[in-house]
Amino acid sequence: DELTKMHEGFVLSLGGTLKAKKREKTTALEKKQKHARNASGEKISSHESTRLLLERGLTISEIALERGMTAGTIISHLEKLVELGAIEVERDLHHVKPDAERLSRMIDAFLKVMREEESMHLAPARTIVGDDYSFDELKLARLFVPLEQSGD
Repeated sequence: DELTKMHEGFVLSLGGTLKAKKREKTTALEKKQKHARNASGEKISSHESTRLLLERGLTISEIALERGMTAGTIISHLEKLVELGAIEVERDLHHVKPDAERLSRMIDAFLKVMREEESMHLAPARTIVGDDYSFDELKLARLFVPLEQSGD
């Protein structure tokens, strides 16, 4: 029809193509991850899928790789799981705990931010520790800040 011809002409005039791109096949792993289910066949949440991999002893990088996500997303899942009480920091995150010296420096920064700003925001803590510390590393370290000292 006329509208289709106009559309095609417009696309071609801009250097586009009329051939539809073939979508890459979804791998079995991607399908499995999109529709993760428990033993009863019920869908499980994304953060629950992360918890199951964490229980198997995988690192954050390994979980991210297996799930096709970023480390930051996985750390966000960990934050959610801690908030829900589905995992305990000392019991369940010991194998992903940052290096003791770096962790100590980040915790000190968060405690200082808490005293001065009554928040646990990442940016002020990063200003204190410097650019050698990534936001993902700070996000993970924030989970290890002792609750009795953080004001919660």
